Amino acid sequence: MSTDLDGMPPLRRTLILIALLVASTLAAGPASAGAASTPSGTVELGPATVLRTSDVFVSPTGSDAGDGSLTHPYRSIAQGLSAARPGTTVYLRGGSYTEQVRNPRLSAGTPDRPVTVRNYPNERPVLRGLLWLKGASYWHLDGLSVTWSAANASSEHMVKLTDGTGWSVSRSELWGAHTYAALLIVGNASNWVVSDNYIHDTVASNGTNQDHLIYVNSRGHDGLIEGNTLTNSGNGRAVKVGPSSANAGTVSGVTIRYNTMSDNTGPSNVQLAWGTSQVAIYRNTMIRPAAGRSAVTAYQLTGRGNTVHDNLVVEAVRAVDTGVPGLVDGGGNVMAATGDARYGAGAQPGS
Repeated sequence: MSTDLDGMPPLRRTLILIALLVASTLAAGPASAGAASTPSGTVELGPATVLRTSDVFVSPTGSDAGDGSLTHPYRSIAQGLSAARPGTTVYLRGGSYTEQVRNPRLSAGTPDRPVTVRNYPNERPVLRGLLWLKGASYWHLDGLSVTWSAANASSEHMVKLTDGTGWSVSRSELWGAHTYAALLIVGNASNWVVSDNYIHDTVASNGTNQDHLIYVNSRGHDGLIEGNTLTNSGNGRAVKVGPSSANAGTVSGVTIRYNTMSDNTGPSNVQLAWGTSQVAIYRNTMIRPAAGRSAVTAYQLTGRGNTVHDNLVVEAVRAVDTGVPGLVDGGGNVMAATGDARYGAGAQPGS
């Protein structure tokens, strides 16, 4: 696929090249660490990956009447997930899955025997629908692709992780959501990680500024959003952190770092709302929120201890909203001048 970048501003051209590079890397699939030898009960698939016969396999050409083996894979992702046990890797073969995965029965992993769900080596599985998991403690989702289906409703978050501890979503691509969030983190989720993903292009489907890339609405603690590329949320934020309403308690203990965020104009790259507390936002590149807005904004914020520091901010009036007691500019934020009059002194906090 070719892309004509001639005549584009240098910054936008650079962002597109970064996005294309990330997308091509995801399409190739992440490589797994190799093993020195092939133990009994395994299948060696090239020098980089060893598949164990005890693992679970899912394929668009499989059958849920199968046994989930490499030669007789399941057809549905939900069936494959329900078959996983501590220490299992669930491999999704390449191709398209049209499926609404709504909280199938899961067996929790353990710190030393996690459950991994990932793409089959060098293949790209694409789920068109929903992926909702509840209580996925010590589950690691790695190298997946999820996009919207017309069978979904705009009230249904596309990927939703409810409760659980020690889980992660990494090296995956989520895009095209027509709903409140491409990725929602909710319930009592704790000690979770969202890292190295490409999440992009939400479609305006709900009220003003209500369709986000990532929405953290968890009463748990210790969440990390790191190293992601988050772009093109025209009716929402790259990351929204906050409870579901002003009286719904607090969301706290989230770190947002080393991400690249651009063109999230509903209205900002990151927004903290209501009882959000103890959120650290640092060493991100935050580009082009809505004209006249800060890169990090507050909405009726009553929480405390939120800090924003050492970020690179491009085409925004400021790094962080001022005059909000619970939101502190910790210093070190670098503002890049563009000469664009739209990003001069502008509006302060709003919706």
